[in-house]
Amino acid sequence: MLRGSYAASIDEKGRLRIPAVFKRYLEENYAGATDYYVTSITGESALIYPMREWESIEAKLALLPSQEPAKNK
Repeated sequence: MLRGSYAASIDEKGRLRIPAVFKRYLEENYAGATDYYVTSITGESALIYPMREWESIEAKLALLPSQEPAKNK
């Protein structure tokens, strides 16, 4: 899990710069991952998932009934 408070910016190409300490963690724990899914529930913080992790979450959500609050969230 990544924790900390860092100012973030998005460059002219729409890319989010990941702080070095977080990038190092991602490289060490998800070797070979080049694509990430970045989302935010409140707009105050970012959730960053390697695509293979996000795809696993999507697969689990797909199994939930469409009226399930967790699926909508």
